[in-house]
Amino acid sequence: MGRTGIAVLCCLFLTATLPQSAAAFSLGGFDIKVAPNPKGIGISDIDCDRANSCVAVGDGPNRQIGSLKLGPEGWSTHLTKGDGNLTSLFGISCLTSDDCLAVGSSAALTPCTTDCPKDEFTVAASRWNGAGWTALAMPSQPANWKQPFLFDVSCVQSNFCFAVGGVFGRKSMGTLIMRWDGSSWTVQKAPLGLGNKAGSIASLNSVSCVSRSLCFAAGIRDEWTMIQKWDGSKWSLERIERARGFLAQKIECPGPKACFVTGAIGRAGKGPGSALVNQWNGESWSLRRTPVLKNRVVSLSDVSCVSARACIAVGTAESRTIVSDRGRIRPVVESWNGKRWKVHLTKGPFLQNISCAAPRNCVVTRKRGGSYLRSTS
Repeated sequence: MGRTGIAVLCCLFLTATLPQSAAAFSLGGFDIKVAPNPKGIGISDIDCDRANSCVAVGDGPNRQIGSLKLGPEGWSTHLTKGDGNLTSLFGISCLTSDDCLAVGSSAALTPCTTDCPKDEFTVAASRWNGAGWTALAMPSQPANWKQPFLFDVSCVQSNFCFAVGGVFGRKSMGTLIMRWDGSSWTVQKAPLGLGNKAGSIASLNSVSCVSRSLCFAAGIRDEWTMIQKWDGSKWSLERIERARGFLAQKIECPGPKACFVTGAIGRAGKGPGSALVNQWNGESWSLRRTPVLKNRVVSLSDVSCVSARACIAVGTAESRTIVSDRGRIRPVVESWNGKRWKVHLTKGPFLQNISCAAPRNCVVTRKRGGSYLRSTS
């Protein structure tokens, strides 16, 4: 269905201000903690397996893996020495706070003074045991893989995980899916993999598994959102409603009959003034608009759900009219109650990632580097 098929929901817009120093706040029936942002650590993703039990991962200083752990005694910071390569972990999935898998990419930086070769990029994965990270062996890469990346991972058991991303070839970029069986990684056959027509771009940015026989992955295909489905035996492309310029960034499936895909509006000057969300009801996908923010283009970078009727998404709203840095981009928090989306927050620090656990406990991370918005009226 074309753009005219986008469902427009009844809207409710609520404005609230989150103080820069806030450690916790409540909205939409959720209790939300704000993760600390230690100097030198840039958090990329977070996953909570239950209330007050979370692990966040990102980059640390001196090529270390930086992570935060939330437990009964509060937050703790962990730095794990790397192997000398420049490794970045972008996505994490935790069965417990002592059993997580994270994926990303690694660049082998070979010291040289003249005629230096390009960085050799490889996919990377590490396992968290509650105290530190251990790098996992990855399969050898085909010669036509120039720059592969894994952006996200989802595990339903310790021996069943899917990681998704993309890989650059000489003239195109294709999707990449890898499977973890508890002991080794294997590359999966994926639609729109490397080898598409020259100049095409396809990548999977996020994955969410409900069971060993049902997973969904979301990403981009040129200027469009793309969703793929795992049915227990193979991956295939889904038929979805699309809007040109809406690019999927995150997918969350709280159950077999509910998935939510959030993303960015690629053309800031022509956006609809509201965020777009692809939603799955167990049978089909529909594209919905969240409440409109006048003269702003809304993008949602992350979403987390505790059920099909309770989700929180975080992102930004960029002004079409303000050109100065002050007030041009504001943070947005939106919630889903099973019937409609509500905008709750448009002032405060930028929120980058969110993870929620039952009953309604969430943790959010702030933008990498601790960047804040200077609130304006």
